[in-house]
This record gives sequence, C-alpha cells and structure tokens, in this order.
Amino acid sequence: MTPETTVFLLSLALGMVHFMIGAITYALQIGVTTALGSRDNLPERDNLLGVRGERANHNFKETLPWALGLLVLVQAVGVTNEMTALGAWMYFWGRVFYLPIYVLGLPLVRSFAYFSALIGLGLMASQLL
Repeated sequence: MTPETTVFLLSLALGMVHFMIGAITYALQIGVTTALGSRDNLPERDNLLGVRGERANHNFKETLPWALGLLVLVQAVGVTNEMTALGAWMYFWGRVFYLPIYVLGLPLVRSFAYFSALIGLGLMASQLL
C-alpha cells in the first residue's frame, strides 16, 4: 500500500474520531435518553470542549475533500514520490494534532498544526504541475 493510500484511509478514520468527539460530548450534556429520542427541541451546546470539538470537526470537513481529492489524483496520474508522501503525512499529522490542540484552546499552536496540514496539501498539489 502506498503512503498516499494509507493516509487516505487514516484520514477517513480520523474523520470518525472528529465526528464522535462532538456526538459524545453532546450526548453527555443532554443525556443518553434524550440523544436516543426524537431529538426535538434540543438545547444549545454548553460544554466548551464539545463546542470546540464540533468547530474542529467543521474545520476538518472543510479540508478533507481537498486532501482526499489530491491523494487520489496523485495516484491516478502516477506522480507519487517522496514529496507527495511527505505532503500526505504532513496533512494527516497536522490534522491529528489539530483536534486536541483546538479542543484545549491553544490558538498559536493550533494555527501551526492547521498550516502544516495546508502545506502538506500544497506539496502534493505541486507534484501535479
């Protein structure tokens, strides 16, 4: 399996982690019975970690299509090399670290993790030119 394929699959798994952070923290806030019910008239989130987790999830979903597209494209075009592998891993690890950093509220470090992931996307895209 190529590094790009591995990162593709791991990014999908990471997406589930992102999703579950928000879902679990909200279920804990409103109670499991309410979460399993019709979910009408639900209260706003008031758990700070859950709110941050949900925002991190939204942010992740904004970059995921770009990452998955590039991961597929570099393989389809046949330009996988050390640079695309490095870019793929930079994206993945940047996003892995982004989640806890965001939830903990560390702004400067959060930006570093975010831009590391974007640079990874740029490295992959640069090999397509």
